[in-house]
Amino acid sequence: MRSFAARLLPFLLIAAVAGAMLQPIRSYDLWWHLATGRLMVAEGRIPQADPYSFTSPAAPWLDHEWFFELAAYLGFQHGGARFCLIGTLLMGLTAYLLLMFSLRDGPALAPAGWLLLAISIAGARFRFDFRPEMISYPLMVCLWAVLLKSRKERCARLAWLACPLFAVWANLHPAALLGAASLLVWLAGEGLQGRFGSPTFRSGPLRWRVLAVSPVCLLINPAGIKLFRVPFEIRRIVSSGHAPNQEWLSPRLADFPLFYASVLVAAACLLLATWVAVKENRRKGASAGIVSVPLSILDWGAVLVLILLACLGAQQLRNIAFFFLMLPLALARPASYLLEKAGSPSWAPRLAGGIVLALLVPVFLRGMPAWTEKDLLERITPEKAVRFLDANGAGERLFNDVKFGGYLIWKRFPAHQVFIDGRNEIYDALLADIFVSLGSWERWEDMLDRYRIDAAMLRRGQLQAVQYAPASPGAPAREMRAFSSAYFQKSHWALIYWDDTALIFVRRGEPAARNLADREYRLVNPDDAGHLLREIRAGRVEVGAALAEIERKLAEDPDCASAQRLSRQVRTLLAESPN
Repeated sequence: MRSFAARLLPFLLIAAVAGAMLQPIRSYDLWWHLATGRLMVAEGRIPQADPYSFTSPAAPWLDHEWFFELAAYLGFQHGGARFCLIGTLLMGLTAYLLLMFSLRDGPALAPAGWLLLAISIAGARFRFDFRPEMISYPLMVCLWAVLLKSRKERCARLAWLACPLFAVWANLHPAALLGAASLLVWLAGEGLQGRFGSPTFRSGPLRWRVLAVSPVCLLINPAGIKLFRVPFEIRRIVSSGHAPNQEWLSPRLADFPLFYASVLVAAACLLLATWVAVKENRRKGASAGIVSVPLSILDWGAVLVLILLACLGAQQLRNIAFFFLMLPLALARPASYLLEKAGSPSWAPRLAGGIVLALLVPVFLRGMPAWTEKDLLERITPEKAVRFLDANGAGERLFNDVKFGGYLIWKRFPAHQVFIDGRNEIYDALLADIFVSLGSWERWEDMLDRYRIDAAMLRRGQLQAVQYAPASPGAPAREMRAFSSAYFQKSHWALIYWDDTALIFVRRGEPAARNLADREYRLVNPDDAGHLLREIRAGRVEVGAALAEIERKLAEDPDCASAQRLSRQVRTLLAESPN
């Protein structure tokens, strides 16, 4: 039984990791990363000023992920979206197999380790995607594996691997700085562990010195010491109030219950294991004034890193995945120790871990895309809308949603620059301008005039509450209206295209508006469907005219789901009409 389980559990782990990684690509920033790799290949250098935007022309740009971008572009050029999917899978498998082997670096994997690995995958999965951050996960685990393995005297030389690891990591993703912080905290934990009477490590002082100075290799990057400013600068921008970025916000309990539950359980487990171990040692005759916790129960280096990552995860949700990666390393032995003291057989937590891993596989695979370019990239690719722009010569000075910026760069640069994309550090002044302009339609229109915007490409589904004065004494009426209705009003802007992903407006009076006048949707805005239906019921919009615009959309795009839905709703109203 034990032999069979030992063989099965690693395969269940691999299956669960594969299920977690095989998802459609969700990062809109993928496109400008690929475009930057393409630019580097074309020009033979790393860009130092922004070439992509007409709102921040030639702004200084520290491209701290250039190595990832170059590799991603070369891979995408030959393998397309499948390269991205396979790359994500390989990075995830590398991280979790390294975790498994690090936990097994002894007689056997601690019984609770399998369950903790399952929790780790489930908790970190929402961050798994093909983007620079993804490469930081296996590199972080590799650093921790080096710290663990190099403790042994015969493996002390492995500490030198930290130097090239940091040198490469510094050119891939700024989480290399977090790796350096975790290394120093880990070493501090090892020092405390020796100080309080736990077994010392036999690797000698050279290992400690090599590891302590290895973060200096982070300076081996084109920006040098400026790299250290990157996370603080981005944090400053997103904390300013004018550039909200969910990744840098504190995770809400309702959205991330597994994270907060794991933090509480980890704290309880570590405290209880410490108390039980100290109590046991005293019963065996240890000195009453000395706190001694054997290494096999608590690893203070891993525990302190877990505490650091829990604090960072509570501040910014982008750090949650690193917390879950460390969870098995810090908690496997104390959790197994407590289970043993409670009388639990060793097979019970292994069985529980195997069951959870097996259950995760079908849950994760429900979102697995078809093995096609379209299905893998559909979420982040406003292809039809961009094709419409190019076919009709619209959008010379295009206002675009921030999430569309990357794809517009990929498809339209260098012929066209973008209004904005996902690089917060490039657009600090613009983001502040947008924030102020959102205060009123007049300010918004003034901003669009200053940037000489002639068309706009907006993301679908952006709604806001609008309050109307009451028609009779009573409470004001409130209604959810489309953002586009409030800020791209019909008197100045014509809606000429929409699909399930995007809306395209052109400014009235521009050549594109005159050429596309027969394509204007004068009554129908799919984001404002609720308002349209209310207007039809009130008799202020003629139902046949609205239906004609919807049917025109369906004639040119029969697969448009929002047009199909709106057609059914309007036809229902038509059937209910007494006329």
